[in-house]
Amino acid sequence: MVFSALSLTRAFTVTILIFVMILSGCSGSDDSAPNFGISSFSAVQDGAKLNIQYTTFGNVSAANLRNVYPGGEEIFLTTLTGSASLSLESLNLQGGEMVTLLLYAVSSSGTRESEPSNAVTIIIEPYCDEPYDLRTEAGYFRWDSFIPDGTGFYQVQYGTQGFNLGSGTIFTVNSTSTNDFTFQAGQFYDLYVRSFCSNSQAYSDWIGPLTYYSPSNQNFCTAPVNVGYSVVTNFAGEPVGAEFTWSDPGNSNNYEYNLVGNNQSPTSNAIEQGTSETVTYLSLVQNTEYDFYVRTRCTNGTATAWVGPINVNIGN
Repeated sequence: MVFSALSLTRAFTVTILIFVMILSGCSGSDDSAPNFGISSFSAVQDGAKLNIQYTTFGNVSAANLRNVYPGGEEIFLTTLTGSASLSLESLNLQGGEMVTLLLYAVSSSGTRESEPSNAVTIIIEPYCDEPYDLRTEAGYFRWDSFIPDGTGFYQVQYGTQGFNLGSGTIFTVNSTSTNDFTFQAGQFYDLYVRSFCSNSQAYSDWIGPLTYYSPSNQNFCTAPVNVGYSVVTNFAGEPVGAEFTWSDPGNSNNYEYNLVGNNQSPTSNAIEQGTSETVTYLSLVQNTEYDFYVRTRCTNGTATAWVGPINVNIGN
């Protein structure tokens, strides 16, 4: 009897030890609070961005950011995998809104959240909305905007594919489309755009890139070639003028030209401008010598050298 009692006691003791070991193993799981969580959390607005900084402890895979409404309801905003600079627009946070933010650590298994971080309450200052829906249509770079017409403008930046933002070519436009690029045929380009709303709100963030392949030269500032003319006649067949044509390998679509007296400079009278590769002059004097000049106007405000003089005489 004594032997049987001792055997039962030992068996019971071993069973308890095994049970305790199992419990100990489970308690080492990363899912058990407070073995993981948020150590520190801050959120600061910087223009159109919300800069999030946080640290964690334990085995953490991510962190969930939530906005707490006045009634206590928590609205999920985004999941973070580290400190980040987030677009206020993407978080649907508007200027003048008071927001209270909480951050929850997500366990390494992704199955549980920690207790919430310290609450951060900020008032969102007015900021400049970003352009959206970047696209190319019929040779134009286009976008949509929340800015009312006439109240702001846009900066466009572009360069060859992969260029570092800030090192590209920048120009300003007042509408939501432009084709004022200098593209070389066969090249890929990255396009960005940002809004300017007002002196107080300043610029939005750059949006992009939109990558574009240029099948042909565009605004590639080259001098006109193949300049020539044909005589224009009236209904009676009498010569009354001249129609000039040329080709532009750079497809700039912006030209300056002038028809002057023989041996005169191209700037001896008012220079004319046009966007097509042709111009017609009427009421010319028969059997009189004229000189025609044409050049390409570049997007940076410069121009090519004059092509000419092309000597003109419509005869009689």
